Amino acid sequence: MQELPLVQVHRAATPSEAEIVKGVLEDAGIEVFVPDETTPLPLSSRLGVAGCEVLVASHNEASARAALADARAAGAIEEDPELELETE
Repeated sequence: MQELPLVQVHRAATPSEAEIVKGVLEDAGIEVFVPDETTPLPLSSRLGVAGCEVLVASHNEASARAALADARAAGAIEEDPELELETE
């Protein structure tokens, strides 16, 4: 079985936030993977921050980002601090 490449579409500060984001994406029909849904893990050493990664298959990245943007605009989820850093 071939594994699909995963991409991070959100970094949640808490497991409960990750669950909310996961629900938004699943409602949009996108399969979601949260590596550790019970304990926040360090992301990469280059970021030097802790949090919960929310991952999707790379072929779902654009759809996932669009669903999250809609959810942010509706006030259902907060801005991702990492996203803000990428756009500055």
